[in-house]
Amino acid sequence: MARTSTKKDNRERARQRRAELDAERARRDAAIEEAASTFFDANDDREELIAKLDAIDVDRALAVQTLVELKETNPRIAQLLDIPVAEVRRLRDLGAESASANDGAASDVEAIEGSAAAEHASEAGRAA
Repeated sequence: MARTSTKKDNRERARQRRAELDAERARRDAAIEEAASTFFDANDDREELIAKLDAIDVDRALAVQTLVELKETNPRIAQLLDIPVAEVRRLRDLGAESASANDGAASDVEAIEGSAAAEHASEAGRAA
């Protein structure tokens, strides 16, 4: 009989220990989930800031491009804006990319508008 009682006690101890471990695992899982959630929130914020910084850099590049068009040299622009010459070059390159992207977008718009105008003229010719 003592043996049966000991087995019951051991089973109860095992259940209790398993419950403790399960609770510890649940706390750990919750902490992992919270850390991952915090990371994803911060990552979303980071991506928003990067997009804003990219837009700001385009504005900076356009300002540098204006100085270049005014015949200012890279060293003079760097001195004037209190930035390294390497940054002036980077912004000039970015300005050139931005300008060519805008030219490409403008030519796309012109092509669409030209196509629409030709289509309209064709329809007007058929109606007459």
